[in-house]
Amino acid sequence: MYPTDASVLQETRELLETYDVGSWNGFKGSNRAVLDGESFGFYVEFTDGSTISAYGTNSFPPHYREVYSALWDLTAPAQEAYELEHPVESSTL
Repeated sequence: MYPTDASVLQETRELLETYDVGSWNGFKGSNRAVLDGESFGFYVEFTDGSTISAYGTNSFPPHYREVYSALWDLTAPAQEAYELEHPVESSTL
């Protein structure tokens, strides 16, 4: 777990509210017509114990890409800290 500035938590809250991510709860999407695609899993647990859980394969809830991109940017400092603490060893083939 990495310390997070209060402003990051506020931005995250605003993001979840702006895109109504709570409506994703229970989303289970699948598009079997796509042969080479991607899948996602999204799980959030709030301090009050409530959760949002969604997943899909080649099927995504509304505004998924915008939310994913924004969350990626918001968590970039924690990702960088993790990578510094756990460097990937290069493999030689």
